[in-house]
Amino acid sequence: MRPLARRRYTTAVSLVVALVVALLMEAWHVGRRVDAWLWDGVAARLAPPVDNGGTLVFGVDDDSLMALEPLVGAWPYRRDVWAHVLDYLREAGAAHVTVDVLFADPRDGDAQLADTLARSPAVTLAAVPVPFRVSPRGAPARPPTIGLDVQGEGPVREALDLVGPRPELQAVARLGVAVTPPDEDGIVRRLPLLTRIGTVTLPALPIASLAGPTRTAAWQSSWWGTSLALADQSVPVDRDGLVQLRYPAAIPDLPTLPFARLVQAAVRANGDQTLREAVRGRRVFIGATALLLEEAVPTPMGRIAGVEFLRLATVLLRDRAVVRPRTWLLDVGVLGMALGVLLASRLRRSTPTRALLVAWMAAWLLVLGIAAVLLLTAHQRVWLHGPLAATAAAAATIAVGDLARVRRDRARLAQERLAAERASELKTQFLNHIAHELRTPVTAILGFGRLIIEGRDAGDPREYARVITRNGVHLLQLVNNLLDDATLAVGRARIDPQPVDMRQVVSDALATVEGLPRHEDVALSGDVATDVPAYVLVDALRVRQILLNLLANAMKFTEVGRIHLAVAWQADGLVVTVRDTGTGMSADALDRVFEEFEFATARAVRAGGTGLGLSVSRRLARLMGGDLTAESVEGRGSCFALTLPARSADAPPETTRHEDDGEDGDADGPLVLVCDDVEDIRQLFAVVLAAAGARVVTASSGREAVALAAAISPDVVLLDLDLGDQDGLTTADQLREAGYTGPLIAVSGSGEDRSAALRARGFADAARKPVSTALLVDLVARQARRWQPRRPDARD
Repeated sequence: MRPLARRRYTTAVSLVVALVVALLMEAWHVGRRVDAWLWDGVAARLAPPVDNGGTLVFGVDDDSLMALEPLVGAWPYRRDVWAHVLDYLREAGAAHVTVDVLFADPRDGDAQLADTLARSPAVTLAAVPVPFRVSPRGAPARPPTIGLDVQGEGPVREALDLVGPRPELQAVARLGVAVTPPDEDGIVRRLPLLTRIGTVTLPALPIASLAGPTRTAAWQSSWWGTSLALADQSVPVDRDGLVQLRYPAAIPDLPTLPFARLVQAAVRANGDQTLREAVRGRRVFIGATALLLEEAVPTPMGRIAGVEFLRLATVLLRDRAVVRPRTWLLDVGVLGMALGVLLASRLRRSTPTRALLVAWMAAWLLVLGIAAVLLLTAHQRVWLHGPLAATAAAAATIAVGDLARVRRDRARLAQERLAAERASELKTQFLNHIAHELRTPVTAILGFGRLIIEGRDAGDPREYARVITRNGVHLLQLVNNLLDDATLAVGRARIDPQPVDMRQVVSDALATVEGLPRHEDVALSGDVATDVPAYVLVDALRVRQILLNLLANAMKFTEVGRIHLAVAWQADGLVVTVRDTGTGMSADALDRVFEEFEFATARAVRAGGTGLGLSVSRRLARLMGGDLTAESVEGRGSCFALTLPARSADAPPETTRHEDDGEDGDADGPLVLVCDDVEDIRQLFAVVLAAAGARVVTASSGREAVALAAAISPDVVLLDLDLGDQDGLTTADQLREAGYTGPLIAVSGSGEDRSAALRARGFADAARKPVSTALLVDLVARQARRWQPRRPDARD
């Protein structure tokens, strides 16, 4: 790759990394917290001073509680005390009064307070929305009587009910919502403007204080976003209906007086002229600041009392110290400009580390400068942590890109060279070995076959046939292992658990390996424990394949003694062991016995094979959720253990054996229709089944099979799936359409396991070529009623 192309490639990679980092920071809650903290710092440093005029807080502090106890009793006070306080503030000329106290319980003086509220429209009481019903069971929730008339559609928080003043107080009072939802980091930065309970919409307490007697509001939309117009205010909100406050750097020093002074002036009428002057024309807030009563609100400036927060939020809303929510268009623009500054020079020439650092700092300053300008001119918030993190990630990627690329190239070239040399060596060894393994049995098959045909040797033809059979089985194992290894390597192997009779599987496996060469002094046996269920849910094809590999392997290395196959049942499945008294293996050979193309010992090389059998068997076991392990002592034998998860299952209808009911069966065997387009296969199947006692009719094509089935009504149909005129599936469909309802048995030369698909198409059973004589007879016997086939001696 040319230098310019390399720089462009590195630039593209760094751009992708930057975008991914930006998106991750936005999606990650920690990233959002960092963005909030960054914005708090920027907003605080650019915040204007807070005007301390126009508001006054009366704090119910600890000194007030102690001073008022002799006068009006202990907290909470009677409602007539609050009536005197509100009357005093109204007469003193307060512009608006916000009481951050819940009058939820009935108390003396409720009627007097209700009369006062009816005469004081500039009073707002606090209420808390809740997401559940607080009304008595069966009674509908009673929404407040007085709410805002909001025009248009906009984001409003919903609540099912309120915890607030007594119903008689709600009927005459104006309510404001006292709720301060925190952000993810527990800091309150945003305030919900409106809350809807049923059909009534209530403002937040700061909004109610600003609105005063105004009872109408309207939603407004523009390209900047959505805002709420109320009185002379237009407050921008985000998609959740929250307004973000623009806090000052520190908690401002705003006027606060003790609540005791207000109560004493209202109850005693002592003519506190200074207090009247302090109240006149101001927005008054009354709430708890005592240690035991206070509910502090966490803000970027620190924790402040709830009533102080309400006053501060009102001041910030009044002074329009709010921030418009982020918009994706501005966020993308800021990110693009920051990355553009960083990456612009990279496309033309190599960027030294120092120049890269300067470009990185310039990108950061650009992001912070844009944020400051938009905040000061348009009260607009922009994305900070995403562009800052993205430019840092892009700069880091570029800085290490060249060095990392060189190192990766060198390491890759070295690894590729070693891998190529190893692959070439393995390929050569494997091809040489496979060529030998294929030529040896083919030589034996062709040689003994010609001796039988020419009849020039006086030897026993049956012995020659046994030699041909053994070498044919050996060839089949080679081909099967190669196909299975390829299937597993590309991930196309599939598992199809079905109800299986393990006793039948063991019998089939032992019958199949009887034809393999073994020493006369080696006994082959097998047993299934009595507690193994009659049917278990496993993949019979894969299990049989593993057992055949293990048994054939044991027969290669056992010269005297026995080979024993045992099946046991555990709570979580099957344990199948193949134990032999052969040569065994050393610890080093045992570690390599499951590796591909490995021959653990020199004897293994001489014994032949592909070196894939045990590797394929273990991978199949693990594909079924189990495992294949080995134990061995050199000179004493080996034990391979197959563990499989399995559970008991009911016998499938299509494989249920029909027990003899005590009457003699039909003297004639079942009528079997064999359909295969290869004459040798038809002849073989016909001879084997006829020898077992069945009556056989053959067909060379699918169409011929359909016609014969309609004419003779066979008991069982053996159907090859790879016919010349039409495939076996089409033939099966035509047989069903023609009225044949008996069992269909599929026979295929394909290396793929299609059992599940074939059962779905109506086949009762299936087998892959080549099919042993014992398995062929068993396939038919499992489907034919009350047929007891004749079986030859396994040695023959």
